[in-house]
Amino acid sequence: MKATCRRPVVWAVLLATLWLGLPPAPARAADGPVRIGMAVDLSGPYAALGGTGSVLGATMAIEEFGGSVLGRKIELMSFDTQDKPDVATSMVRDWFDTKGVAVVLDGSASSVGLALQTLAFQRNKLFLDTGGFSSEFIGKSCTPTTLQFVPNTLALSVAGLTQAVSQGIDTWYFITADYAFGNALQRDATGIIQAHGGHVLGASKHPLATADMSSFILQAQASGAKGLALANAGNDLVNTIKQLHEFGVDTDRMKPVALLTVISDLEAIGPQYAQGLTFSTTVIPAMDPKVLDWSRRFTARHGGHAPTVVHMMAYSGTMAYLKAVRDLGTDDNAKVAARLHEVPIDDLFVHNAPVRPDGRVMNDVMIVRVKQASAVTDPLDNLEVVSTIKADQLYPTAADSACKLFHTATQ
Repeated sequence: MKATCRRPVVWAVLLATLWLGLPPAPARAADGPVRIGMAVDLSGPYAALGGTGSVLGATMAIEEFGGSVLGRKIELMSFDTQDKPDVATSMVRDWFDTKGVAVVLDGSASSVGLALQTLAFQRNKLFLDTGGFSSEFIGKSCTPTTLQFVPNTLALSVAGLTQAVSQGIDTWYFITADYAFGNALQRDATGIIQAHGGHVLGASKHPLATADMSSFILQAQASGAKGLALANAGNDLVNTIKQLHEFGVDTDRMKPVALLTVISDLEAIGPQYAQGLTFSTTVIPAMDPKVLDWSRRFTARHGGHAPTVVHMMAYSGTMAYLKAVRDLGTDDNAKVAARLHEVPIDDLFVHNAPVRPDGRVMNDVMIVRVKQASAVTDPLDNLEVVSTIKADQLYPTAADSACKLFHTATQ
């Protein structure tokens, strides 16, 4: 899927135009702290995926930046979204209206992140999506005040399924988390399967945080599908993969493909079941010596747990925001949003990636494979890169996008 990546024109004017009629943002004390908010899952199925690790990733970015910007202290605030949009929007609304928070990151579940995306736009604030994977963030729900750093459901589907379908796995069954992320992933993955001549035979949808996946696995087996697409994540994905093995499912006859897998999942699944698993991501702990060094420092501060792509993107989002504020000499939201769209994201994990008008950070995606347990001598170096897919092959063109900002920015 080839995408054009036209640079936005006069973003400050565009943002000002789009914000006309919205209530003015509360005044910020010029000498007060610069406050960054982290809306994370601290107690639910995505606590390992994001949670305290996302807070630590942002903290390490602030420390590396020096702890202050424009002569003002940087303060990081966080809370547990409980993966509930109403809980999250209530807290973040208070942050925006009374606490002087100008930018919020992570978002935990996509349903929460999409609600925060809307709220941030309404309040003239910024939302940096470093935790929600739905393609809706850059689709019809796009706003000029949101950037998406993590690979989304469309990119994960292209990377995870194209090769499998081309190799003859042409009939599929889905086990899907029944909320914004899972539904978007099933929709996008279905499109990829059908585009390559495959067929979807059925799907089972489960509530978020489901412990017993047995009935869904039995339905998948009964379908006779050659491939099992797992459109869930976090604890739900871990439970599904473990139970596939516990129930003795023949994974040669029905190949499971985990469309979203992160390092914390591999730890929870265990090396016996994780070895050989292939998945897609934008960054891995041993990607290069500098990233490996950062990952070692992170792991030492995170109870021995390696950083996930969400934790690393929390670092990238925080660093991008602080660089924009520093370079502009102001934390004016419209100007910072314009700057983030105009200057490519370039840091330890994201290398010179332009930002499209829809807010997509154009970082490439790697297909990686978990090494055999016997070949792993360093727990942070347990993945091998199979291939890399360029970002412009993963995301829709401006003509195909449902995001209105493509058309506004190029008029």
